[in-house]
Amino acid sequence: MLLIALALLTTAGLSILYGCWLLFTYIEDRKRLRRFQNFSPLSGITLLPWIWASIRLRRFRDLHEAHKSASIIRIGPNALSFNDPRAAQAIYGHGTPIIKDPYYDAGAGPYRHLANAREKQEHSGKRRVLASGYALTSILKWEHKVASRVQALLDQYDRRCVPKKAQTASAASLDHRRWMDLFTIDAINDIGLSANLRLLEKGDDLYEVQGADGKNYQCRFRESLWGGHKVRMPFAWLPKWFNTMKTLTCWDSRWKDGDAFGHIVATQCKRRVERYLAGEKLDDFFAYLLENKSGNMNMLPLGEMIAECSVMLDAGSDTTGISLTNCLYLLIKNPSCFQTLRSEVDKVLDKNDTVAPYEKVRYLPYLKACLDEGLRLHPPSATTTPRMTPPQGLEIMGEWIPGNTTVLCPTYSLHRHSSAFQDPDVFRPDRWMDDDAKKLQDCFLPFSLGARGCIGRNITYMEQMMLVASLVHRYDFTLLSPNWELSHAEAVTCSPGSMPVYVSRRE
Repeated sequence: MLLIALALLTTAGLSILYGCWLLFTYIEDRKRLRRFQNFSPLSGITLLPWIWASIRLRRFRDLHEAHKSASIIRIGPNALSFNDPRAAQAIYGHGTPIIKDPYYDAGAGPYRHLANAREKQEHSGKRRVLASGYALTSILKWEHKVASRVQALLDQYDRRCVPKKAQTASAASLDHRRWMDLFTIDAINDIGLSANLRLLEKGDDLYEVQGADGKNYQCRFRESLWGGHKVRMPFAWLPKWFNTMKTLTCWDSRWKDGDAFGHIVATQCKRRVERYLAGEKLDDFFAYLLENKSGNMNMLPLGEMIAECSVMLDAGSDTTGISLTNCLYLLIKNPSCFQTLRSEVDKVLDKNDTVAPYEKVRYLPYLKACLDEGLRLHPPSATTTPRMTPPQGLEIMGEWIPGNTTVLCPTYSLHRHSSAFQDPDVFRPDRWMDDDAKKLQDCFLPFSLGARGCIGRNITYMEQMMLVASLVHRYDFTLLSPNWELSHAEAVTCSPGSMPVYVSRRE
């Protein structure tokens, strides 16, 4: 009993001392961050309110509410959020001295990939190696892979069509969100690793992988990815404590989901290397990891290739699936926009064009505008990623921000900034076709900006253009009720929930 009492007293004493230290640092205010409005009354002394918002999967919504009363919000003792176009350029634009935040150290393995490499020199070196694989000339060679997956999806939707007269409460709907996951997982695995998973034909993302112990087991691609995202994200804001928090919450099964996604990537990469060693010459993204333009081996460690494929299979499936779901939802909710897009697509597609050829739709202005407007209203990266000011400090929005301060510009809020977008909550694709549309690009961050901007945008635009054009050309869609709304939850990305719709062949 005495030992227990001593332990409790010690814990209480340390907690009081820690609380006093937090209060002292807040009052001392060395960086003068107390001048900014707090995300929560406690944000000046702790990140816990921000982490709690992350645990509840509503970080972007809570931050957007806070930004309604101030353009600069203090989200933690050493972290600021800026909702202003000027801040976007200062934080993410070309030539900025700002670096990636220690946030990217959370859970990082021995090999960094393009997304979590913090050092600019390392990032530049990786980008040079990967640039050819993500270049438009390479992407165009893989159009047949995307076309194959579009056709497989259309075959499934054809089987599930319900005539409009039969669309009653007893009729079977389909979950468009679920099928977008299967489509993008199939497509990126084929583009990236020549893996013909055929998940669309199966209607399921169950996948056999090899675990760290060498034994095979089955897991689901989406569940593994999303589960890992949800449990990792809150603790990523405390990178120094990440491994400790992971140990303390080891009972949470979502850590196993994250491990399973790692096993999926490793299994895929090992199979791809085996095919290469067996003499197969395959045309995919992985080929650019193996060899340079001259055909000489890059001699990258297997761990580094697995790391690069991890971010490719993660972002390449997740963000595109999110975008495709949001875009169709917004088009259904705005039937006049749907009809305008359909008219544009009809003019370039022939009756025999079941799958929209990329060459025919890639330059359609209204199609591109619909995709961009969907990305504006519901960006896959809603809060975007944190950066850190250089040691000497930096001026942002006329405010001097001391060195080594975490800063970010939330995409969701920036895309609704009234100074840049009129009627910011309205789905209006025409805004991207107006005379001053170029000015909007400074406030458009779905792929971030500058040297750290998303390298895979060519892939996602090709997939989205081909699929959306094919869907609006072939089908009519109806939500279960006119007032039904799509829900969103944010972990690493901001993911829509299930989207049940009735699908019918176009009349």
